[in-house]
Amino acid sequence: MDLTAGMLILLPALKERFRKRKSVLAKECEKVQSNERQASWKKEVKFNLKNATGSHVVYCAIEKAGSTFWKRILQVIDKRNNYTSPLDIKTVDAEYPGDIFIPMSNDSWDDIVDVTKKHTSIMFVRNPYTRLFSAWLDKFYSMNIPYWRSVGIQIAQSERNQGNKNCVYDVTFPELVNYVSKSVLSNAWIERHFSPNFRHCDPCHLDFDYIGKYETLNDDTSFILDSLNLTKRINLPKDSAEKDAIKDGVFWAYYQRNDISKCGISFACALFRMWQRLQSRGIISKNIPFPFSSKLEAEAVTMKDFEMTLNIAHGESKKDDIHNNRQESLSQAIRTLPEQVVRRLQRAFLLDFKLFNYDIDKSRYMVETDEDYIYFKDCPSNLL
Repeated sequence: MDLTAGMLILLPALKERFRKRKSVLAKECEKVQSNERQASWKKEVKFNLKNATGSHVVYCAIEKAGSTFWKRILQVIDKRNNYTSPLDIKTVDAEYPGDIFIPMSNDSWDDIVDVTKKHTSIMFVRNPYTRLFSAWLDKFYSMNIPYWRSVGIQIAQSERNQGNKNCVYDVTFPELVNYVSKSVLSNAWIERHFSPNFRHCDPCHLDFDYIGKYETLNDDTSFILDSLNLTKRINLPKDSAEKDAIKDGVFWAYYQRNDISKCGISFACALFRMWQRLQSRGIISKNIPFPFSSKLEAEAVTMKDFEMTLNIAHGESKKDDIHNNRQESLSQAIRTLPEQVVRRLQRAFLLDFKLFNYDIDKSRYMVETDEDYIYFKDCPSNLL
């Protein structure tokens, strides 16, 4: 991956961006009381740290902040592999890479501190509003049977007092946010896709060399790889994060295909929800409709053809359209949150907002939306 002329021009600004992030973090960490870190976090942090011994990189994985993408990158930059692009690596291989990177679950805390000092340490974070929104889209609106059968049931019991279902596929965004926020505030265990950024990596006690942000994933990744002299070893295609999201989504949908009917919805409906999710994420324009007109037609499409259809739709989407999609869908979701739930979220994720310099005011993420367009539609009757 050779840096473009435009990227070379941006290098001084990118260097300053990373310096400022570390400066803000250090300043805010001085205000954090040591007792705000629970002993249970250490176990979680140890699991999240991935020691890529072949490339001398320690990466702290935060789900919904580009973690699968970066796990693939760790494999590409390892000299023992022949990969040249993160997109060459299947999702399951990204999560279970053999000995390319090793979780540090069994290491002592002193050893972890020592390794993070000696190796290049990297973490990526994400705005709490958008991270929870993305988690809801991926785990509840889009097909995700393991979550429908586990966290979905817990949320239904907590938020609806409903405990007689074995598969809950209709968790709403307000239900998820309220459940997660209450769990964080009570120091209850929370599944790692929903727990705050700071609990994943404990950055007030571990000194990370690079703090990237999902909002600037492509530029930040390019800068880090250039700083480590790894640009010639990896081919980072244009729109790699978007294509990565398509690849992951298609694989996961078809992987679950045989079990979807047990949850009471059709596979065609699941594909429709996935299309809507990618529109909400700003990967496909909302002006490009779901291309299959019947349940039979949708369920006949192969995994390869559906991935190709999504990539074509992404390529045909206008840049302004998909940018507006992201803002509009987030606005629609935030507008569904009762004010008391917003305040609870802000308290639960206060350290995330402060440590990583995210604006806590929900109005900063609100835009005017097309009232006639709904991003989170129910499945149309022809797909049921």
